[in-house]
Amino acid sequence: MLVVKAVLKKGWEYKKIGVLAVVALALFVIGLVITPSTKENFDVGREAGRKAATEADSGSLSQKAGIVEPKWKTYSSDEYEFSYPSSWIVVNPEETGMEMEPSPEFIIYPSLDEEKDFAANINLVIQTFPFLAPSAKEQADSAGELLEILGSGTGIKNYKQVEFTTLKVGNIEAGVSTNEYIISQNNLAVKNQQLIVPLGQKSYILTLTCAKDEWEVYEADFQKLINSFKLK
Repeated sequence: MLVVKAVLKKGWEYKKIGVLAVVALALFVIGLVITPSTKENFDVGREAGRKAATEADSGSLSQKAGIVEPKWKTYSSDEYEFSYPSSWIVVNPEETGMEMEPSPEFIIYPSLDEEKDFAANINLVIQTFPFLAPSAKEQADSAGELLEILGSGTGIKNYKQVEFTTLKVGNIEAGVSTNEYIISQNNLAVKNQQLIVPLGQKSYILTLTCAKDEWEVYEADFQKLINSFKLK
């Protein structure tokens, strides 16, 4: 059985950057929000984001009409690739001072804004099953069943699957689950999309999340990112 283990190292506190961890528990897939940050790392992340934005000459994500569309770059590994806004920062989860099981392959987020309590973010978890991975629909639907059993003990409440749509990633039957929930600790409303791509014994789970009141800002870019995802 796999569980979430979020260890905040010395000097870390819940703050500013929202890091979405996808947790596999048996055949269930749910999204949890973990928000660690130190003042020092917050400043470093913010400056790195400003530098990246300047080099990319792209400004912020989801620019309004009349402003040049931000540039995108490709993130590639031996197993997968996708496009993301070039001004966003890519970090190894270990660099955040967190230990998570299962551990995301990466965390991607925009430059941090001190005025906001939550930062949009993207991560990917590759889950290995003992047998063939369940279908995307089965994994997505199981989230609600698990949360009904565990309740607020997961750190979130009022979880709701808003929509599930099927799509092809190459020749693979995949799916996108759109979900809403509230972080129990601070009552922050969150919305996310999870691209679930089962292949053999593995399931690739790409999660894109933001504060619910910023969904319209990020929705089109999240969709573009999801559509760019490919397995090699």
